[in-house]
Amino acid sequence: MAASSSPLPYAGGLVPFRPSAAQGWDDRRVAHLLRRTGFGLRPADADRLRALSPSDAVARLIDGARTAPLPPPPAWATTRPPDRSVPREERRAFIDITREGHRASHQFTYEEAAGVHHPATPLREKLALAWHARIPVRQTHNARHSYLYWDLLRRHAFGSYRELIREMGTTPAMLTYLDGLDNRASAPNENYARELLELFTMGVTGPDGRPNYTQRDVAELARAFTGWTTGRLDGDGTFRPGRFDDRPKTLFGVTGPFDASTAVDLLFRERAEAISHHVARHLYRTFVHAEPQLQVVGEMAERLRRDDFSMAGTLQALLSSAHFFAETTLGALFKTPVDHGVGLAVDLGGDRSERLLNFVRARAAFAGFTRMRPPDVGGWPGGRSWIDTTRLTQRWLTSDAIIDRSRQAGPLLAATSAPDDPTVVTRELAARFLSVPLSDAALTEAESVLLGGIPRYEWRADADGAAVRVADLLKYLCRLPEYQLV
Repeated sequence: MAASSSPLPYAGGLVPFRPSAAQGWDDRRVAHLLRRTGFGLRPADADRLRALSPSDAVARLIDGARTAPLPPPPAWATTRPPDRSVPREERRAFIDITREGHRASHQFTYEEAAGVHHPATPLREKLALAWHARIPVRQTHNARHSYLYWDLLRRHAFGSYRELIREMGTTPAMLTYLDGLDNRASAPNENYARELLELFTMGVTGPDGRPNYTQRDVAELARAFTGWTTGRLDGDGTFRPGRFDDRPKTLFGVTGPFDASTAVDLLFRERAEAISHHVARHLYRTFVHAEPQLQVVGEMAERLRRDDFSMAGTLQALLSSAHFFAETTLGALFKTPVDHGVGLAVDLGGDRSERLLNFVRARAAFAGFTRMRPPDVGGWPGGRSWIDTTRLTQRWLTSDAIIDRSRQAGPLLAATSAPDDPTVVTRELAARFLSVPLSDAALTEAESVLLGGIPRYEWRADADGAAVRVADLLKYLCRLPEYQLV
């Protein structure tokens, strides 16, 4: 596999990528951009982007995702929990609505990733999933909580990280997950404050290796977040002054009457460098490589601070950079379960139905990812952890089933430039489905899978069984180590 556990070479950093004879704006780099910013590859999308400069192609992807309509609140997200005094039948009806709401919420993520409702949503959903992996919550008894949490991630996907964090601490899913409901003046609970500093904003130590905060900062920050709970009827985050500790707090050496909002402002002012490096590292790990290249991360962090923690400009700079398009970056990430399942459905170019995406969602669970069920408060570690003996076997079974269900082998064969030439068919399908080129020897082996034992001169695209053999080739390609990379 091309993915390495060592940081990538600097390769120009955030200097804009300039196509050259050695590194052109070619099919492979266009596919690299589309797969890293979405899920899978549609040839029509590649054709549109290839006609633009790399910088303009990135701008089009970001602008499209930023302006794509946000999903309106579904009916299940606006249904209020019944009072305990109502008949049991009404309470059971709400439980059914909640159960359906959770299912629909999970399903909608896969639809957005596949671009079912709007072609520009995959990049936004990739960012929402990335922040979910690092600022996770668990599913609650109220499906509205799921809607509010994901709406928050989508609204701020390209916006201010400070505003994302400001709202996150008072969203009902987070209040429930990290015990904000128990955080009151008379008995502060430090769980959210500790994870906010350690995991969600900056980490234990800064770029210079010095501690970013003390235990006193955790305790004082917890006091600033007192007073928040969930509403009795709608379940939304609600501030109750009687539960708030209004006495002065001392955070990072600064004393004042901080509440949840002003404490976040202080945090981003006093620890701007540490937070910008933390955010930059996560964006880098999402789009480039599991091991951050520290010089590039430093450049990204500087850009984040200059943009007052708005993420769109940093993403534009990263995704159109020489470093992002360097040869060593191509195929250097392991696919997540969502990348793998949704990406294959999109790669095949056919079925993106609710039934297929529901199957993909179920298979992602076997592979270790169930949305809103993180292994712990640190989220999913990602990277090479997605690939072990058991999970790799599960991926093989998943790709086999998606290929069979899609029934796209015939159309894919017909779309090649020379369907009657097995060498052309093999090479073009390998180039379409794999981020890492195969050696000539590996391509010869793949062609033998396509031929299935017949002499190559007997291959005919219109022969009985040709589509079955193409499906066999696709299954073979999807089992290769190279297909696990993006």
